[in-house]
Amino acid sequence: MLSKAPKLISPELLDQIKESHFMLVDDEPLVTDFIQLYLQEAGYNNIISVGDPRRALKLIDTYPIDIVLLDLNMPGLTGFEVLKILRKEPRFKYLPIIVLSSSSDAHTKLQTLQLGATEFLSKPVDPSELILRVRGALTVHAYQRQLALYDALTFLPNRQNFIEKLSMEIKRNAFGNRDCETAVINIRVDQFRRVHNTLGPQIADELLSTMARTLSDFLQKVTICKGNQAKELWKSLSRTGADEFSLLLTQSDNNTVKVLVTGILKQLSRKYLIEGHEFYACASIGIAIHPHQGTMADQLIKCASSASAQSRSLGGNTFEFYCEAVDSHDKRRLRLDVALRTAIENREFQLKYQPKVDPKSGQPIGCEALLRWYPKNNEVTSPNHFIPMAEETGLIVPIGRWVMRKACNQLAQWHKKGYTNLTMAINVAAAQFNDVNFVDDLVAVQQLNHLDLSKLTVEITESTLIGDIELLIKKLNTLKELGVSISIDDFGTGYSSLSYLKRFPIDELKIDRSFIVDIPADTEDNSIVQAIISLAQNLRLKVVAEGVERSEQLKFLNNIGCDCIQGYYYSKPLSSEEFEQYLQANYDPDHPLLPPTKHSLA
Repeated sequence: MLSKAPKLISPELLDQIKESHFMLVDDEPLVTDFIQLYLQEAGYNNIISVGDPRRALKLIDTYPIDIVLLDLNMPGLTGFEVLKILRKEPRFKYLPIIVLSSSSDAHTKLQTLQLGATEFLSKPVDPSELILRVRGALTVHAYQRQLALYDALTFLPNRQNFIEKLSMEIKRNAFGNRDCETAVINIRVDQFRRVHNTLGPQIADELLSTMARTLSDFLQKVTICKGNQAKELWKSLSRTGADEFSLLLTQSDNNTVKVLVTGILKQLSRKYLIEGHEFYACASIGIAIHPHQGTMADQLIKCASSASAQSRSLGGNTFEFYCEAVDSHDKRRLRLDVALRTAIENREFQLKYQPKVDPKSGQPIGCEALLRWYPKNNEVTSPNHFIPMAEETGLIVPIGRWVMRKACNQLAQWHKKGYTNLTMAINVAAAQFNDVNFVDDLVAVQQLNHLDLSKLTVEITESTLIGDIELLIKKLNTLKELGVSISIDDFGTGYSSLSYLKRFPIDELKIDRSFIVDIPADTEDNSIVQAIISLAQNLRLKVVAEGVERSEQLKFLNNIGCDCIQGYYYSKPLSSEEFEQYLQANYDPDHPLLPPTKHSLA
């Protein structure tokens, strides 16, 4: 079930009202003693009494105070002046301030209320009236904080709330001259946007709520922190972005932080079942340390966020401490983002074509279209760097659309020149595959080029198959009806269950190069490759091995029945002109196609 709509005040917040922190500012000790007694009898125990208003202003800036009881007539600084100072600070704009004064004339009451007092009580204070006014002020304040400082979906503190807590901790360290480290931990949900785009916002929100509960429950049980920090750690957990949580760990050291974030990753990284949808999700964590990475809240939050982005770029489900290298990486990514947005219109992208070869005859049977980027500043960027950025920013959809148009147009030209059996494989990112216009785009390209789509292969990764199973099967079957072949790229490195090989209309498995590089010397990789090929043969699927560079690799793969070879052993990726020359030297128009798959036999 989806989360219920938030109540006006959550039960957690009602409990926090009882734990509210009071500050009594009055230079008469007898009065403060009586008021403190009244409050304690009503169940309020977190009370600070201050006789000097100047000291009170210093303390309120470094300690969490939920309500102030303020005397008007004090030496040095009057209650009126204290009111003015507090209400000028945005952080204290809605802080409940109940004025206590022996002056009960209308002018004094009006003046205090105009300056921002929440309530006015005359001395001597009636205990019942005091408690009634306190409860009313705290309830209104709690509701205001719920709206302004808490996330309506998860009930966790929001970004502004987290900034206030972090700022207060920084000031407390400075005020107390404490030489201790504070860790700011940023937790990003890696699959949130994909779930949002494929399954909808409700399922994505439920995923986030589930993760918030998991985090909160785990942090309440943590016992690795120093002193009594363990039982309070969950209170600093906040939702600070659409797919981000943040956590504050005071008086920490790196080993403590590592143990904590390792535990968090273990808790969050699993399969989730929500509304009948099963998918895998994990997190990327970044850590910044005060005072080493900064002495301002915004700076520390930025550094932690940069470190979590670095974790995500490394594949996710890991953590990174912020360092200067991360900052340099972020600046490069920002420049890369800007450059990518102009690359298409500046015609900076090119396609290269790497032959796919039958290992038995050495004949080329097709090719894979590989995207390359040649910026006008001549700073050639590896696809391993710019494609993840394009995926992260959503630019992969228009870029992928360009690749599809360009590759299909080129294939149609080669078919017209007589290479009619030639096939073309194009990589399709998850965001492009899940785009509502993907099939229509493909049909439009086919009609424009009069292309035989039975010669086109769409390569997708295993992670693309995470989401609504029935919706995925429907889209894959639509592609099959058009004649398109489906290949699983980087097979063996994803998160999906092997059951999808039976359920989805797949034609081909492409063994990831990481399993090929050390064969035949590495016996473990040999066993993995043999198992994949045996599995594919039993399911009547074709098998492509990519990254083949040496003769001994080719011999091993040929002996165990690999259908197709791709790699530098035969050729590097070539321009369209170079690939055509390669075809002229190696292509045999009478060479038979690869054996039919289980789907084409039906």
